Amino acid sequence: MRVIIDVTNEKGLVGLITVLQGEFSAEVIAPDDTAIMLEEAGLNVIKVSTYTNSTGVMGGRIDVLNPRIFGGVIGREEDREALNECSIPLIDYVIANLQTKSGDHLEEEARDVGVGRAALIHAGAMNDRVVVVCNPGNYRGIIRELLEKKGVISDESRYGLAELAIQHVARYELAALKYLKGIRPDTQEYQVRTLLR
Repeated sequence: MRVIIDVTNEKGLVGLITVLQGEFSAEVIAPDDTAIMLEEAGLNVIKVSTYTNSTGVMGGRIDVLNPRIFGGVIGREEDREALNECSIPLIDYVIANLQTKSGDHLEEEARDVGVGRAALIHAGAMNDRVVVVCNPGNYRGIIRELLEKKGVISDESRYGLAELAIQHVARYELAALKYLKGIRPDTQEYQVRTLLR
């Protein structure tokens, strides 16, 4: 089991990763700040910068935009040979969210969300091999199902989580739209309407 993490809301994360590592020997990859937090809780984590052999730029907003990560998330079993040639292991779980810490000012904060995070969630949701989890409120149910089914998540749960993931991204895309509409000069209103026809 291989897990990529890219979250802003860290609620419940330590508990989830503790189970994934303790019960299922999960290999966990996370951005440096999240990795440090998990390491302080006694967990083993591979930093994204180490996994991709690249250093963060632009405040870490594009850290996960790397072929080794996205290839692992997008790749399917039939791609394994090609992935092996590029030394890209499959990634089984995407734990990521776009939740702001305050929960307020979503439209203002949408512009600061790492573009890789939204793309990562979408990529995981569209691959029926991958389990993508955005809401910390789902962690407990996932843990229960994994323990009951010896490390297996049902197709029903996987597809349900994928739907929630796409809804999660859509909410933030709408927040970004609201932000752009709020800062757009009124003189551009006609141009935008014409462009969208």
